[in-house]
Amino acid sequence: MWGGSRVESATWLGTDDADLQQWLWVFQQTISANTSPAPSKEKIFSILSLKEGDRSTKLSSVCHAPHLSFYAGTPITSRQGTSIRAVFVVGSSARKSFSDKDGELLTVTAEGCIT
Repeated sequence: MWGGSRVESATWLGTDDADLQQWLWVFQQTISANTSPAPSKEKIFSILSLKEGDRSTKLSSVCHAPHLSFYAGTPITSRQGTSIRAVFVVGSSARKSFSDKDGELLTVTAEGCIT
């Protein structure tokens, strides 16, 4: 997980310290996704096939259990417009696309985190 200046290993992702910089890059890309009033799909950072990405192919959670193949995330944005966290999904199957409906569900979930 990434939050502020503190980074913690996400053990449930099957990560280890060697993976930390790669996951940090993924989460930084996610929270810096377009936060302007744009269509939901434009606020999503995704890697449709983790097994083909330059930064993700060697992640332990891709090479070994849980054998992740897909990632999509969107920032959780404060009322002031600052990206403060992320909501993301991972899966064991690569995807050919990430639909507008999927993107909308993910962004609505992120918006629901701020009350």
